[in-house]
Amino acid sequence: MSRLQRGRPLPAQHFRWETTDFPLCQLNLRASVLAASLGLPLEHWEEDGLGQASGFFCQLPSGLAVQVQELVHAVTHLGAPGPSVHVDAAQFALRGPADLVGEVMVAFGLSRGEVPWLQDDSAREFAAELAACRVNRDVTR
Repeated sequence: MSRLQRGRPLPAQHFRWETTDFPLCQLNLRASVLAASLGLPLEHWEEDGLGQASGFFCQLPSGLAVQVQELVHAVTHLGAPGPSVHVDAAQFALRGPADLVGEVMVAFGLSRGEVPWLQDDSAREFAAELAACRVNRDVTR
């Protein structure tokens, strides 16, 4: 039985967003701890304009792709409690934050107390606009 069939997140290698990424929520545990608990490889990279980052891309059992991204500067200097979780803007607009955060919490084995911030439902319209801009930009190329 594959890890996906057992309900565990799988690494998403060579991933590309369908539209663009959109912040879903913030976690209060470190990306390295979460990756280790899920058996996923922790990656390190330079995020343009934001500095050193670590985290991972994965696919949840439903097929939803998520990125866990921890910015070193945000944790060290701005008091961020841990990484942010990003989803595709089109998925955020379609499903909304409550449904998506619930799915992430179940897949990652998190309690509500480990999610100190989540995006407001009012951001769905903005996410839809971002997704539409990305789709329109790709069509005109």
